[in-house]
Amino acid sequence: MELDPIQLDSLNIETPLFKAGVAHYETDDTSLNFGKALQKAMTNLNDIQMDAKGIVDDFTSGKDIEVHDVMVLTEKAGLSLELAMQVRNRLVEGYNEIIRMQV
Repeated sequence: MELDPIQLDSLNIETPLFKAGVAHYETDDTSLNFGKALQKAMTNLNDIQMDAKGIVDDFTSGKDIEVHDVMVLTEKAGLSLELAMQVRNRLVEGYNEIIRMQV
């Protein structure tokens, strides 16, 4: 059985990501840096929390909203908040480890 070698042309790789052992990242207008990605995630979390608050307010004011819709959105908001807290905890742990490194 003969295997064909992988052709880099078929992978649509325009420029290598690593050159001489140093990471090289191409940036364009659509790429996000860490700060923008974190800001986008926090905005998304806030939107989910506000949607949950809005549907709870509508349900308690007597609008025609199903209980399961309220439960789904409040659970989604709770899980999103829990995820954000875990990500924050991991970031703080990583930061503390970097601070403790001896140079």
